[in-house]
Amino acid sequence: EQALRPKSFGFFVISEPTSSKKSAPSPIQLFLNQKTGNSSIDSLNYPKELSMNSNGGSQSVVLDVGDRDILNWLIYCRMHVICARLLSPAERRLFMKSVGFGLLDTFVGGLNIPVSNVGTDWRFGVESILEGLQTNGFCSSYKLEMSAFESDLFTEEGQSRFTLYCEDVATMSSSQTLAGESYNDLAPIFVSDIIGAYLERCGIRSDHEDFYIDNSFQRNPFAYDPTGIVIQFNIELAQNN
Repeated sequence: EQALRPKSFGFFVISEPTSSKKSAPSPIQLFLNQKTGNSSIDSLNYPKELSMNSNGGSQSVVLDVGDRDILNWLIYCRMHVICARLLSPAERRLFMKSVGFGLLDTFVGGLNIPVSNVGTDWRFGVESILEGLQTNGFCSSYKLEMSAFESDLFTEEGQSRFTLYCEDVATMSSSQTLAGESYNDLAPIFVSDIIGAYLERCGIRSDHEDFYIDNSFQRNPFAYDPTGIVIQFNIELAQNN
């Protein structure tokens, strides 16, 4: 949209790509190209170049899709347009669910992760997905926590919970900016949406809540600068009902 300029994107500044920047993870590129089923969104074309004015002249900067900052800006632009078109919470939930299944089929599908037959092996699938995200640069580290009690509870009663930790998430900048504008339900973390889609394929219903974390101690609350995400999943076998 014409009103969206790099200088107005408060959490980071778009800069020309450098070789020292982290490679863009493929899930982000897949999301930018993913069809949503909404023609007003799918018809949008994303720019290949950005015109910038400096010192009285104009300059075109090529938008390198291998640059994390530029991709975050493009995601922010796309999500902002989607926010304006999907006004109800129900529409947004369905959209993010479709994003999860889309990325599960396109990105995760290439990892050859088997769908669980339901039981304890779904955890292998979840950890394999997280490993794939880490390998592709989407996060620097991850951890799945499920206590022995929670594991036994799922085995015996078909319902439980577990927690995921992901550090240095590639889409943190765009997610934080959107969250700051009260668009939490469309924040493009993607991890929870992909895992939720995988669990559903395994016959497990789930809901989740995402929390941003800053692992460094900050005496000044205004210095809060989250780099990681904690995702609390509640799960239940679909066959329970």
